[in-house]
Amino acid sequence: MIAPERPYPPGSYDVVVVGSGPGGLQTAYCLARSQIPSVAVLSRDDEPGGMFRRFPVFQRLISWTKPQAPVERGSREYEWYDHNSLLGDEPSHRSLMPLFMDRSFDVPAREEMEAALRAFVERTDLQVRYGCRLERARRDEESLVLETSDGEYRCRAAVFALGVTEAWVPPLPGVENARHYVDTGLPSDYDGKRVIIIGKRNSGFELAQGLLPWAKQITLVSPRPVQTAVLALSALRVRYLQPYDEYVRGGSGTYVLDAAVDRIERLASGFRVHAEGTTWTGKLELDGDEVIVATGATRLLRRQCDAGFVRNEEARRGRQLDLRERLPLQRSYSRSAHGREALWH
Repeated sequence: MIAPERPYPPGSYDVVVVGSGPGGLQTAYCLARSQIPSVAVLSRDDEPGGMFRRFPVFQRLISWTKPQAPVERGSREYEWYDHNSLLGDEPSHRSLMPLFMDRSFDVPAREEMEAALRAFVERTDLQVRYGCRLERARRDEESLVLETSDGEYRCRAAVFALGVTEAWVPPLPGVENARHYVDTGLPSDYDGKRVIIIGKRNSGFELAQGLLPWAKQITLVSPRPVQTAVLALSALRVRYLQPYDEYVRGGSGTYVLDAAVDRIERLASGFRVHAEGTTWTGKLELDGDEVIVATGATRLLRRQCDAGFVRNEEARRGRQLDLRERLPLQRSYSRSAHGREALWH
């Protein structure tokens, strides 16, 4: 049986889109309907979906989709009630997310989001060159050059819709002994265990919420206090704050601590996390059966670009880019170059 020919072979294009998650697919869809003569779409994955093929680890999204709403599904007004479907010109391309939801919640599960993205690609006949990994980006005198595992692509402009690509691990002594968020495993792996989670933002509270029915004890620790107003209204929504609620009420075996982690020690019977209080004075020794480092993810783009390309982009943006593409530039894992605490908190 002859394998189907892959689209977008190496060569010259007006625009190259890198990524097949929501950002890459939406961009590719819009560019295909523009007046731009040639657009190529590349993805290192073997199917569409991007990060939703893996994340959130075992929880639902934090953005809602309401299958029933006081306006017609597929209309422009319905977009206010559906924050997860990609946008389309044709009726058959719009509002696909509700078709895959089991309606047990008004926020989709990861698998449901992935299914909706696959359906969008099928219905719109989007072409993507899968299994094509971006290895390096540079500029020459005439064009932007993307070096990939399949060959060289030249273009006038590129869209790097890479999103979350790999775990960012802080330079913390002993961190190699702990699991990172991306390697968390199943909730049942933590049945009856004491779990220490380093980090108190999206991924940290997502894990804590999912582990509440399983873990015997959960401790979330990071330097900065929990900003409940910010988390509830922007990043996490209220649904992920149950672990914090249980901590405030007490007696549930859930703890939320403000402390800077100094090191992670591997013991014969588990782990010991050494930390020092930030909103209070004192040292801590936290013992647990598992440690999960929920410190976020990094983008590979900077490491795939040469120094000249990065300098040009920094000059164009008017700011220095961080290695993890975050603002402001981080001096270390716990402090920024501008004296603010790091964003992983």
